[in-house]
Amino acid sequence: MKTISIPALLRAIAIVVLVSCTQSSQQTSALQTRSESTQSIASYFSLARSKVEIYRSSFATTDPLFQELTSALDQMKHLEPPVTTEIIIDSTITDPVLVFKIDGESPRAGPIDGVKGLDRWLALQISDADFQQFFNDARKSAFQTNNSLAKFNATPQLQDGKIKINDWSRLNATPVKRVIASDSELELVDLLKEARSQHLKVSIAGQRHSQGGHTFYKDALVLDMTRFHKIIETNWDKKTIRVQSGITWDAIQRHIQPRGLSVKVMQAYPLFTVGGSLSVNVHESDLRYGPIIETVNSLRLLTADGNILTVSRTENSELFGLAIGGYGLFGVILDVELSLTDDTLLQRTVQYVDYRQFASQFAKLLADGKTVAAYGRPSTAPDGAAPLLYAGDGFFRGVSLVSYNEVPKQGVTASTFAIQEEGFLGLRKLMYDLSRKYDWAKGVRWLIQAKFGDTITGDTDISRNNMMRADIRITDYVSVSDTDALQEYFIPVDRLTNFMDALRAILVEYKVSVLSCGLRYVPENNEAFLSYSRTNVFGVVFAFNQRTSEEGVAQAKEWTRKIVDAAIENGGTYYLPYAGYPTRAQSRRAYPKMDEFFKKKLQHDPDLILMNQFYENYHLSTGN
Repeated sequence: MKTISIPALLRAIAIVVLVSCTQSSQQTSALQTRSESTQSIASYFSLARSKVEIYRSSFATTDPLFQELTSALDQMKHLEPPVTTEIIIDSTITDPVLVFKIDGESPRAGPIDGVKGLDRWLALQISDADFQQFFNDARKSAFQTNNSLAKFNATPQLQDGKIKINDWSRLNATPVKRVIASDSELELVDLLKEARSQHLKVSIAGQRHSQGGHTFYKDALVLDMTRFHKIIETNWDKKTIRVQSGITWDAIQRHIQPRGLSVKVMQAYPLFTVGGSLSVNVHESDLRYGPIIETVNSLRLLTADGNILTVSRTENSELFGLAIGGYGLFGVILDVELSLTDDTLLQRTVQYVDYRQFASQFAKLLADGKTVAAYGRPSTAPDGAAPLLYAGDGFFRGVSLVSYNEVPKQGVTASTFAIQEEGFLGLRKLMYDLSRKYDWAKGVRWLIQAKFGDTITGDTDISRNNMMRADIRITDYVSVSDTDALQEYFIPVDRLTNFMDALRAILVEYKVSVLSCGLRYVPENNEAFLSYSRTNVFGVVFAFNQRTSEEGVAQAKEWTRKIVDAAIENGGTYYLPYAGYPTRAQSRRAYPKMDEFFKKKLQHDPDLILMNQFYENYHLSTGN
């Protein structure tokens, strides 16, 4: 047996090789082959698939990058007392075994009792006290990745004789009268007539990823639009496409990519629906476009009175800015015509910047005329959880600035442009899952992010279509006691540093577990009635973990309202699709046209047929 000792190697590297299973002799040989020309962190891991998605080590210990990484990781404070890590390679077994030795304790190796369906698990010795919990966390992550568990059960549940529906936050379980998934336009018209005659409310749902009850209402009829997913017409010469609102961005991308086209703006998660994206007026990272409303030529809208209207900038124009970013309150979006662009080849560049210089560095990208997309990833590693890569690095201080320039396509194979799923899903999800409990896991993710951006493959060339995609399964999470949620704030570019300082202070004060953060530029656009980009802004979006108990929700409300105040004080606003924690007074300060928006709602739907919890929270309720 050959043993390679690597002092004080990062625990996370142990974790990513934690789970394994029997492979063919051919795969085993490949795993034991060591490359001396490793290009990126991803080269240290080989993917194997069986009942779970797993990663195993393939280290090139002489590679400069490997030495640089391990040297940095040696400084991590959480590795005290000193730890010795060993990778044990034995040609008689299929899996290399990686173990920790802490304070001279014996390493734990071999199969773990009670684990079925796997022939061998790589062993990780942390301590007798916390090993089992740690192992269970990793096993749960691998199982959820393999089985594509949704964060909540997408199928409405029958509880206490009532149909209950929820959204991505799992904090808004609501009884509804009926959920109707229809692919018929006539049936939708009849359902609205039924609702009017029976004095029922109607809500509109897609993937239900909004987190403030925007897609349902108590005892309402819920229109599930996900079966309304046809591609109606594509004009390849004019670069336009007309689709039904329940179609996913993934389906659109797969339809237009073979003809060399790409959408202009979409949500990063391609399994969301177009109708949902329009209802919240999404934005992304292409510097040439603002919110998605800019890319919409026209749409057809089924209004509360049962009429179908064509809506555009020139026809029924008032409804154009009310329906897009209107959260389903002004009608059912039946179909939409979107303008498209070319699917170009992009080259990724990653640089580290101090958060105080982020806005000025970003301004240079805007001015250079070459950068077509860019965003920032601030460090979410708590201070002390990762080595200081640069002076001033720390929680919400260091930022990985990722930018993309167009480059010639010559010599690039067709496979580069084919729609691809993100690689290393198991590794990425495992580290994301462990970040909920372990600060050092946040530190590891930041080390990778600071050097490679959002990729661990080290590849620099990517198609525009693939640059716009991310795999939502990384965030899948099921727990009774806690949940993940999102918030986003839009801050004028010259006030970003001040806001980041205030945001950091609040999150630290309340010990909020931040899982990820992004900074995206949104140019001024006021077409939507409730515009969040009334000037050039940075969208500051972050994912966090919170308790689902009454106490946990109350605390989240408290710190959210402090952040909203900080955003408003800096001339900014907050994004409305997320939990309705801000007060009504805050909503009016953040959105000066909010009251007028609700007046327009009553003009177009005086009987309040189209309803959701968002309307109740910000207009009907007097409790906040």
